[in-house]
Amino acid sequence: CISGESVFREAEIITDLCGGIPATFPLEKDFINPDTKDYLNKYIMRNPNISPENAAQFWRYIGDVSVSATSGVSLFGNYHGGGSPVMESIAITSQYDIESRKEIVKRIAGINDELNEEMKKEKNVILETKLA
Repeated sequence: CISGESVFREAEIITDLCGGIPATFPLEKDFINPDTKDYLNKYIMRNPNISPENAAQFWRYIGDVSVSATSGVSLFGNYHGGGSPVMESIAITSQYDIESRKEIVKRIAGINDELNEEMKKEKNVILETKLA
């Protein structure tokens, strides 16, 4: 199967993994609003090593590629404009470096790893304080 033919399956997988979060995720203005900011940052947390800012940025990115006005157009464009099937097959079957792809997605989504590192340091200080 050529990847251009799989775009709808890929969208289905993203939907299965994310559920309704991308479609119902709070707006960015709600994360800035002093009345709702703290609640949103508290309840968006899933992984203690990922900052609320990066988690929100991730969900906004997933929303952009899955439920935005242009995502449907992109699906059809990707289906019909996949390029040369031979070259696509070569690319798919060649070695795949997942770590570099993660970095690309982080860069595209605007995720800042420094925020995650700061959170880890803060948690270590809190833990050391509790243990002392």
